[in-house]
Amino acid sequence: AAAWGSPTPLKVALLATVSLVLGGLAAWVLLDSTQSSFSMAESGDAAVLVEKGASGGFYARKGLELLEEAALWIESATGRRPLADGRRFTAIMTAGSFASLAPPDPLITERFSGADSPSRLPLRRFARTMRGGELAFPVFPSPDGSYAVIDLEAAPPLPSMVHALVHAEASFRRPPAVKALTDPFSDRFDPEETARWRFVDETVALLLSELAALGGEAAQASAAFDRAASRYAEDGPVRDEHRLRLALTGTVEEKDADYYLAAYGFAARLLAVAGSSGTLGFCARVVSGDYDGLEDALARLEGGFGPGDVDSALGF
Repeated sequence: AAAWGSPTPLKVALLATVSLVLGGLAAWVLLDSTQSSFSMAESGDAAVLVEKGASGGFYARKGLELLEEAALWIESATGRRPLADGRRFTAIMTAGSFASLAPPDPLITERFSGADSPSRLPLRRFARTMRGGELAFPVFPSPDGSYAVIDLEAAPPLPSMVHALVHAEASFRRPPAVKALTDPFSDRFDPEETARWRFVDETVALLLSELAALGGEAAQASAAFDRAASRYAEDGPVRDEHRLRLALTGTVEEKDADYYLAAYGFAARLLAVAGSSGTLGFCARVVSGDYDGLEDALARLEGGFGPGDVDSALGF
């Protein structure tokens, strides 16, 4: 204390400055955004969380731009704008690993603090998986369409975001009659109708995300879908990924390589029979929920499509 001598205005100012700096540093260290593995950006009720350290200098504001780009692309292809009514939606973008999705992460906890537990439960379970995402795209959409997880490192970001957003919108916009048949907690739950709807949903998500990857050339897409489907053949990379997941986890994929091969085949048939305009109109109905039931949505396609065609593609 003697070294400091008597208090002077300069010494008091220095002590106050040091206290403010230390206090600010402590506050900064305790911030959710500092403790979190993610950075977050919001636009209205939509939010994007991007894992820190993503390659290419990817950050939350850029993730928000990607979400907007995907929404605009879907609107250009179908005439229907996703998230148009400002509904709450969260896109979580990881950087090659899904370990960062652990619920204790403060930003994830903050974002989902008001969400119903049935919505958060799949996210908790997904965070514990060794390898995440669909075999088709590195995407995990929530069953209710309230959020989607995307691995930025595993595939081109725009098609992956289109895939995630199509799944999210199709799930969220399901008409009440379809929700009743596809909700496991409903007393009207129908497993076969749920399987049909999920297959159609996957087909539409594959259609639009592959068209986004192709630059939207729908007229040439039928042959391109045949080429894309070759990735799922016996010696293709997706089949190898399927085997690796089985070896690592001992878990059989609900949507395996054969499932996606069937969905690609159904997509190619839609384009070949109903044409690009009719197929994109069908995609618009599914994404926006503009149908009474799957039979109605399919019946409006040229070529006489119906639930039997879906059953045949599924192998029912």
